[in-house]
Order: sequence, then C-alpha cells, then structure tokens
Amino acid sequence: MIKSAMKDYSTQIPSPKVIKEEELKKISFPVYVAVAEKSPIAGQVAFENSAYIPKVTRKLYPETTHSLPMEIADELAKDLNGFWMEHDQPNQ
Repeated sequence: MIKSAMKDYSTQIPSPKVIKEEELKKISFPVYVAVAEKSPIAGQVAFENSAYIPKVTRKLYPETTHSLPMEIADELAKDLNGFWMEHDQPNQ
C-alpha cells in the first residue's frame, strides 16, 4: 500500500518552496522552531538554517521523530507556552 501511494499519490497543492538564507534573515517577528532529531523530513538542516532568523528560539528534541506532539506532548506544550508568554506583550 505504501509503495503504491508513493508512486501514484499526488497532492492538490504544490509543496512549499525552500526558504533561502536571505529570506530567513528578513523575518522580523519571533519564531519558535521545534526540530525532531531523527526527522527524515528536515531534522538537522532545519535546525541549522533556523539560526538565520533574527528573533528565533529553537530547540532540537533528542530521540524524537517528526511526531513531536505525540511523542513529547507535555515538554513541547511547556516550551511553546513559555515562548508565547514571553512574546505575547501588548503594544506599548
């Protein structure tokens, strides 16, 4: 079944493009990047490239795959809530 899906499946929308270093440097808002250490999708490359974002908070979660919310729900929720609280400031 998986082999057939890999061969015959097509999405209705295009896949996102890779964001270039110059574009990452222009992001002006706070960004949280959660990366699974064992992700076959992005993993280490996503973690490394996220360093170009000026207001980035990033974390590489060891021994995890691309299913972070299912694998480490409590830890991820705590980290995201902390990030949101830190950056949810009313305009002064």
